[in-house]
Amino acid sequence: MTTHVSTQGLVFRDNRGHVGKTSFHYAFDNSVAANTQAAYVAMQGIVTEIALMSNAALIGVPGVTNLALNPLEYGASAQYANAETKAVLTFQTVTPGAIAAGYGLVRISIPAPKLSIFYGDQETVDPAQVATLLTLLTTADAHGGTACGKQEGQITAFLGGMLARRKFQRKLTIYDKSANLDEEEE
Repeated sequence: MTTHVSTQGLVFRDNRGHVGKTSFHYAFDNSVAANTQAAYVAMQGIVTEIALMSNAALIGVPGVTNLALNPLEYGASAQYANAETKAVLTFQTVTPGAIAAGYGLVRISIPAPKLSIFYGDQETVDPAQVATLLTLLTTADAHGGTACGKQEGQITAFLGGMLARRKFQRKLTIYDKSANLDEEEE
């Protein structure tokens, strides 16, 4: 049995044309083709669920999955429409060991999250609203593949989620997509 950890990326574009990225890891036994196919289907399901929870448009999926996407699409203008605003979901991972199990944390972010995934305080993620994603991330596929951390630690429990606002990683010296395109952003 050879365990392979695959990284699946997601690239989103918000309503102003800015890009937000996120990724997750998936471990599976790649010695049998059926295992690889099951992992592919499970990863595609996770990608689809994350995309459904974002106001931004999914424009790229670097990694294993292959979705038909429109790279010129822009996200919706809504409450949290900016790519720098993210819902950060925190999970516990367990790595089985011969002597003692190892525990860790994994964070998966959703750029430009929809308001509907939060409680009324608009800051805390409501687990009932992201239940399908939580099930996909914490349950093994038909052939034993699981969402995991970088070192194969299987995601076992959802610890919580919150809204995080971060600055862009690059300096904004370009024009934004807006109705008034002849003015530079300040």
